[in-house]
Amino acid sequence: MTCLLIDTSGPECAVALGRDGAIIASRSETIGRGHDARLAPLAEALLDEAGTAFDTLDEIIVCVGPGSFTGLRVGVAFARGLGLALEKPVRGVTSLQALIDPQDLSPGQRTLALLPAKRRPPDISYWAQRFEGVRTYLHPFEIDMTALLDHIETGTDVLFRPDDLVLPELPVSVSTQFTSPPRLQAMLSWATHYAGETISPVPAYVRPPDAALPTAPPLQRVSE
Repeated sequence: MTCLLIDTSGPECAVALGRDGAIIASRSETIGRGHDARLAPLAEALLDEAGTAFDTLDEIIVCVGPGSFTGLRVGVAFARGLGLALEKPVRGVTSLQALIDPQDLSPGQRTLALLPAKRRPPDISYWAQRFEGVRTYLHPFEIDMTALLDHIETGTDVLFRPDDLVLPELPVSVSTQFTSPPRLQAMLSWATHYAGETISPVPAYVRPPDAALPTAPPLQRVSE
């Protein structure tokens, strides 16, 4: 099985080619914005480097977020359009799943994966996703510090999170693990070994976009 992996959920525009559970080629650019202009050329350059073509792909795996609102739309739209053109399946992996190699999750283990959502005090919040082993997990959601402690008290044994994430004081019973696998490799592991645990390729925005739609100015009566 050969698959194209796409991650535009953050400032990086990243693509990789996976085959039989291993990344055989990858490309990544830190661009902040402009995923729409760089994603297609980056994917084409990746396949040229690997000496393969789009029509040899068996499936497309895309990170569905949460993350950058515009970046997610670009990545998911590109993946779905490519899948439609090639008549190949497209599957999603969340940003929280991409923190973890699923083989590191023990059966029945209660796990919470975290990413920063809002970093500025006092409005610090987290993107979160709960796992129970690897076969059962909840959709990503956003929580603040108080809600985080509530979730931990309900039975989280392990936290997976980036090493720069600010956390409140946690119960000693909770084991904290920093993220270790490269994101694209983790996505490939979910897609390869746990096909039933990937989700539909639909953006996981979690919250509405911060931008507001423009409104038309009020009509003014013109005096005769």
